[in-house]
Amino acid sequence: MRPSWRPIILAVLWLGVATAADAGFRCDGQIIDTGDNRLKIRTLCGEPDLIDAPGQGVIGHGLQADQETWYYNFGPRQLIRVLHFRRGRLVEIGQDGYGFRVTEPGRCSGFDMVEGWSKFRLLVECGQPDDTEIGRVLRPVRPEDFGGHGAHLTGQRIEVLRERWIYNFGPEQLLRTVWIEQGVVTDVEVGGRGYPQR
Repeated sequence: MRPSWRPIILAVLWLGVATAADAGFRCDGQIIDTGDNRLKIRTLCGEPDLIDAPGQGVIGHGLQADQETWYYNFGPRQLIRVLHFRRGRLVEIGQDGYGFRVTEPGRCSGFDMVEGWSKFRLLVECGQPDDTEIGRVLRPVRPEDFGGHGAHLTGQRIEVLRERWIYNFGPEQLLRTVWIEQGVVTDVEVGGRGYPQR
């Protein structure tokens, strides 16, 4: 008896289609996928909940990447979509857990802040910081940079926007300094006792 390859081929084809379909998502009945421009996405999905434009460039290559990250919160039954643009085109679609109902911005405690949170989630959970500082730093290129296409630049240095947000929860708690790089919380430091709030 000869083995039938047909079920195996159909399974492989189905897996390929399922993987391709998972890359995009729908807005207004149309699929949003990499390569789409900002105008199409804004028209179909509406205004994003947050636009973050960190920008970065590879030192020694003269590459100045015009980058933006858009966050869409479609509510608690859908995932938050994190859309990464380069030069006006969608290059990567990420997720940031399930969405939530928008109410007043929260005021978390310092214990709630977690590395890996997006800037958007930090703003929603904890509200605006009490103090901010923004600067550019140089660091080695990581494989996940440039939408996962930065591996060929290993050994090069990249200039990134790094933000320091300080939260003051009052004299009963310690200050929290949150470091954000490329829109993601990379570190949460505990400082001295907080100050009385006015």
